[in-house]
Order: sequence, then C-alpha cells, then structure tokens
Amino acid sequence: MEIVKAWREKIGSGKKLVPPVEVKDSPLKENVQIGKDVDVLKFPTPKWHELDGGRYIGTGHAVIMRDPDEGWVNFGTYRAQVQDKSTISVYIAPGHHGDIIRRKYWAKGQSCPTAIATGLEPMVWSASTESMPWGVSEYNYAGLLKGEPIKVIKGATTDLPIPATSEIVIEGKWYLQRWKQEKKVLLANGLRIMLAARLGSQL
Repeated sequence: MEIVKAWREKIGSGKKLVPPVEVKDSPLKENVQIGKDVDVLKFPTPKWHELDGGRYIGTGHAVIMRDPDEGWVNFGTYRAQVQDKSTISVYIAPGHHGDIIRRKYWAKGQSCPTAIATGLEPMVWSASTESMPWGVSEYNYAGLLKGEPIKVIKGATTDLPIPATSEIVIEGKWYLQRWKQEKKVLLANGLRIMLAARLGSQL
C-alpha cells in the first residue's frame, strides 16, 4: 500500500509535465555504425521461447517517432523482431499513436523516420508503456516521473530526440512498400499466433 500511495502522489493531479533537455554528449556516440556497416545480427538478441519464429530486439524498449504535421514526439513499446542484418519488423496495433503517426507519413508518400532505443533508464521505459493523450510526449511524462528533464541527444540519421542514457539505439525508416512477415510468437498467456504481414523498417 505504501508503494501505491507514493505512486499516486507522484503522478497526482496538479503535477506538471517536464519536457526533455538536449545534451551534446552521450556514450552512444562512442560507437556509431551507418549504412553498410549496420548489422543488427551482432547484438545478442534473445529468442524468448523455443518455438518463436524469430528473435525480438524490442521488448523493454521505446520506438520513437515525430508527428509530421504537429511536430510532437511520441514513443511507445511495440514488439520489434529482427528479420535480417538491416531490417527489423515492428508490430503496432491499429489505433495506437505510433500507427497513426506512421500512416500520416505514408499518406504523404514519405517514409517514417524511426528510432528504437533499448537499455532504457526505468522512468523512460515506464513512460513508454503508458497511454498519453494525443499530442503529449512520453518524454514529458518521463520527466515528471523522474523529477527532472530526460536528457536526449539528436539522432545520427533521423534527427529524432534519443534518450542519452540508452544502451543501444537503432535508427531507420518505415516504408509502406516494404512488408515483412512477423513469424510465430508466444504470448504471455501461452497462445501461439501467426501474425499477418507487418511493415519492415529499413535501417
């Protein structure tokens, strides 16, 4: 009960959201690979269940994108499966903010700049799993939870704000024309499903 009370006080009414602050330096800048040097197969991505059809680099992570019309930044935890050395498929259920935003780009005939950040500090990941009102960035909510602005750096290829304390960040673009089949996945309730074709993000 003490934890519940403390949490209610932390996020209670009247609390102000805290926007992020951009910084210049981050350990992420110590090892940057772009273009043909990209190989996500180098990462020890886990295969969570023996009958899963692939490896999921995106579980406790944040998929980051910017609304092309309004300019605000959204991020959420959407399942991300490694397809090959430069392709990751990401599943977003219809109606989620991430799905709405990427479809805005496609409606304009554009690809959707995206970043997948893994190894997040706890308050950023916690905010990534929450549902914010439309137009409210999860960065601001994470700042409220932490009690100070979340430090971000500008993405190397997307210019998206990236959590500076992340361990790994993968930047790329979602293309409407490029589809990848997400293979079998075992859900938490034990149900094994085969999902329909999902969009691949080319790095």
